[in-house]
Amino acid sequence: KDFRREVVLLYGFCRLTDDLVDGASTQVAPELLQKRLDRWQRQVRMAYEGRPSGLPWLDWLMQRSRQAGLPWEVVQALLDGVRQDIGPVRVASYEELDRYAYRVGSTVGVWMCYLMGVRMPRLLARAEALGRAMQYTNIVRDVGEDLQRDRLYLPADRMAAYGLDLADLLRMQQTGVLDPSYVALLEELMQQAERDYEAAWEAIPALPPRVRGAIAVAAEVYRGIHAVLRQNHYDNLTRRAYTTLPEKIGLSVAALRRLRRAVLITGMQAL
Repeated sequence: KDFRREVVLLYGFCRLTDDLVDGASTQVAPELLQKRLDRWQRQVRMAYEGRPSGLPWLDWLMQRSRQAGLPWEVVQALLDGVRQDIGPVRVASYEELDRYAYRVGSTVGVWMCYLMGVRMPRLLARAEALGRAMQYTNIVRDVGEDLQRDRLYLPADRMAAYGLDLADLLRMQQTGVLDPSYVALLEELMQQAERDYEAAWEAIPALPPRVRGAIAVAAEVYRGIHAVLRQNHYDNLTRRAYTTLPEKIGLSVAALRRLRRAVLITGMQAL
């Protein structure tokens, strides 16, 4: 019961933090968004340090997280990642993209591990991999929507390697005709994510039984967006890939079957 409360509050914290930037109108000045995040960060730090923040739920979550051993640096990294979304966004390389993905994706997985009492370095590394994979999936799904906010997360050096630039993306968004090189770039990013999803699966069976099923389902349902994007002929500039309810059910069943096999193979207690 407590863990469910922790997960709900952690989700709420992430959603609220993200909405401070993404929920704002595109007409809101970046300076105002920075100030909003500054105020929020001060409240969060107060709660983490045990000082009343004015939000009882935030005080509870931060104190519980600190008691579980969560370093402040993980919380700070998440806040820094959301701050990166302010204003025009450009990413130079995979190194920069991985840094961003750690901040906005991997930190959540690491945070959940601490709340579960999981601190083994190998498992924490796999939690980071899953968060990074999910963020890469977000990026390939949302290219068109991000362009409307002057955000481009596709690494500039990889775009250049495929002979692409921002003008090409805007042209393809306008015409609806995708260059083969753009499709190849998306496949490269999805393959990066696929490797991280597989790395995460090395640890999912070792998680506490009460949570590993949910994490397995979340990983496979999110990963399923890749298949939908391919079915959409890679058009992420004029439409958004999403899994339908029947697809989610099918992916969930497949994930739980895979998890059961993995648990049996490793000799752990079956679900």
